[in-house]
Amino acid sequence: MLLRKMMLVGVCVLLQACTQIDDYMLGKDNTPSPSPLTAINTKLHLKENWSVSISKPSKSNTYLKLKPVIRGNTIYTANASGAIQAVNKESGAVLWSKHIKQGIVSGPTVAEGYIALGTSASSLVLLNQVDGNEIWQHKVSGDALSKPVIVSQKVIAKTLDGNLYGFDLKTGHKLWISEHGAPSLILKASSSPVILGHLALVGFSDGKLDAVDLQSGRVVWQRSIAFA
Repeated sequence: MLLRKMMLVGVCVLLQACTQIDDYMLGKDNTPSPSPLTAINTKLHLKENWSVSISKPSKSNTYLKLKPVIRGNTIYTANASGAIQAVNKESGAVLWSKHIKQGIVSGPTVAEGYIALGTSASSLVLLNQVDGNEIWQHKVSGDALSKPVIVSQKVIAKTLDGNLYGFDLKTGHKLWISEHGAPSLILKASSSPVILGHLALVGFSDGKLDAVDLQSGRVVWQRSIAFA
């Protein structure tokens, strides 16, 4: 009797398996339906105070990390088509708007009364924070996809080909260049330098981390973090 029951159960299991296999072979979806989700009760309701356009979208499909920056009561925005704006945080009023014909690939960095940006023409641009007027622009050896850093009256910028530049903040004079280099095949992405005291800690695409002296551009030490 027990044997018959076991055989009966086995036949039922095989028939069920065959049904699922047939459904799969016929292209039918035999995935079990998920359990219904619990309704979400919203406890916070957001209200839009204002909105403002940051110029026309770029035709390029390049993914860039162009994030708005808030300084005091002003929001600074930039987009890949070259538009940069200063917007009042409370009212949404556009304080000023400028356009850089080369296009923008990194920034904005806002500090010490200035705005630093990297352009699609492999150059670095510095604007006046008050009115957006251009102070200076200098070519660099490659795309400055990483956000520039303003520190100690200097603009520090890293290029995709593995060079680190130090420019005088007010004059744009090139103070030094630290040539690290890059592998022949890399992803088109780049991390920004991190300032620690008198050093700039810079990660490169070959897996190395350099500590560069801000005053001289000399590499103080270097460590291998990962293999390229």
